[in-house]
Amino acid sequence: MKHMIKLLVIACLMAALTGASILAVPTGAKEVEEGIAKAGNLKKLKQYREAVDILNKLLEKYPAEDYDIGRELAILYGKTEEFDKGLEIWENGHKKGYYYFIIPNSDDYSSYVKQKKFKEIFKRDHIIRKEVNDKTPVSYETVLPKTYSKSRTYPVFLILHGGGSTIARAKANWKSHILDDEYIQVFLQSYIHYDMHTYGWKSSDPRTREEIKRCYAEIVENYSVDQSRVVIGGISAGATMAIDIAFTGIIPITGFIAVCPGKPTEFKTEGIEAAVKAGKKGILIAGETDFYRPRQEEMINAFNKLGFKYLYTVIPGLGHDYPADFPAKIDIALRRLF
Repeated sequence: MKHMIKLLVIACLMAALTGASILAVPTGAKEVEEGIAKAGNLKKLKQYREAVDILNKLLEKYPAEDYDIGRELAILYGKTEEFDKGLEIWENGHKKGYYYFIIPNSDDYSSYVKQKKFKEIFKRDHIIRKEVNDKTPVSYETVLPKTYSKSRTYPVFLILHGGGSTIARAKANWKSHILDDEYIQVFLQSYIHYDMHTYGWKSSDPRTREEIKRCYAEIVENYSVDQSRVVIGGISAGATMAIDIAFTGIIPITGFIAVCPGKPTEFKTEGIEAAVKAGKKGILIAGETDFYRPRQEEMINAFNKLGFKYLYTVIPGLGHDYPADFPAKIDIALRRLF
């Protein structure tokens, strides 16, 4: 009898496991990503109805992906003037704790501005996002050199993602032989959420400065750091924040590599003068048509006036983006900083 019970229990477990594998539903992440991209291309062609149809079919098939699909669908409903449907997506999303980083004066949302409910939805979106930001710290991931050993010290490179980006995207772009072989790489991620998946930096933000100071202290405590060789860098908003950190002196930055940077909100003469005395250097890389070029020129004029050592490279034909040979440019920049 006991033997029969044991067999029955085993059979039930096998059935449960088999049933679980049969009932498992694929996430459809790749199909959703491709569908959203296809809808985005149709949006550029102003084929809004076709784009809406694609996303509605995706949403029906993958209801668990309602945030990513719904975010794009709500924008498209503004283009087709089906405002109630778009507003309903945001309302339902807010009930689930979603937030969308709605920007009323942008082209994506401007058609909603005259809708009665929109002001309330925009306010609610801001409140939810702020609540999340208040609880989120600056985080980081560390990548050690291939031959890392506690018996020696290593230079550190603090890398900041761009606006509306993530650590993962930064890691995909900031790669080079020298970084992999010689540097402790620290990829920082802002506490400031754009939407639920991406983050951005606010230059001269006291909280960000203190959070980066905290992260650096933890790195120094846990790894063998050569504090005489500390580099900070980033692209776009991350580059702007990197320059901000380099001239505040809150951590011992030796130099910076800024790709398509803007000008920090606080860009003070005394900070540049202190950097000159400390022997800091800067590498700036920008595209010929980068929209931040005027701000970069303002910084360059200040550097020239105060004697700050820098190299400013403008890539012909490039916009606000990484240059094609970026890994090689990282290595060249690091050699010039030291």
